[in-house]
Amino acid sequence: TPTLPAETLQEVVRAIWTASREDGRTHLLVELKGQGLEGAQLEVRKEAGAIHCTFHGCSAPMRQAIQSAKGRLNGQLAQRGLRLGRLHFG
Repeated sequence: TPTLPAETLQEVVRAIWTASREDGRTHLLVELKGQGLEGAQLEVRKEAGAIHCTFHGCSAPMRQAIQSAKGRLNGQLAQRGLRLGRLHFG
């Protein structure tokens, strides 16, 4: 299983954090940058106190890496007071 580099995980966490703090919107689409994320987009939705994420345009290895890093992602979001809900790939 591919491993998600720490810098890439931080980029995803930053994108989710930024999207979750926007001006009251409950839906936001973010362009991702970083190792292996070029051209990918992250759709962030806030529903019932949870953050639901859909990644668009990720390669198969990047999808596997993100899925395998879900626990790390959840932990880093929890440190910022966020709860990860669903994680999808479009």
